[in-house]
Amino acid sequence: MSTNIAQAYANAGNSGQEFIFNLALFLANFLSNHVHAIEGETHQSGLLNAHFYLIKVSQVEDMEIFKICLGYWSKLTSELFEISQKSTMSTGPSLTAAGASSGGKKPTTAKKSRKDIYVNVLSNLRLVVIERMVKPEEVC
Repeated sequence: MSTNIAQAYANAGNSGQEFIFNLALFLANFLSNHVHAIEGETHQSGLLNAHFYLIKVSQVEDMEIFKICLGYWSKLTSELFEISQKSTMSTGPSLTAAGASSGGKKPTTAKKSRKDIYVNVLSNLRLVVIERMVKPEEVC
């Protein structure tokens, strides 16, 4: 996983660039359609590896590839945000009361939430998006 895909894309010929373009399409489409099926404990390392590869592909300096990746990232983050909002609404004020009644201890759950699975992926994605943002001097 140490391959710098952005550099490989810049140094590649047409066939190498086409391969990376197709890799972006494959990862984005596969994850869009099957992410829920592979989020279980048994496939979690493969799931995270696929997301980290998509992060590396997102760093490629090609707008079409970035748009493909951005489409998937938008879908994933909006799903995670909706889940986060629903859980916040359902555990609003009663969370404080539950914490107080259990002696201040947090209830433990055996299963990770979706947001917890993607913490490192989202952190790396944040860096990529900030890096790829339009800079103010480019706007002028």
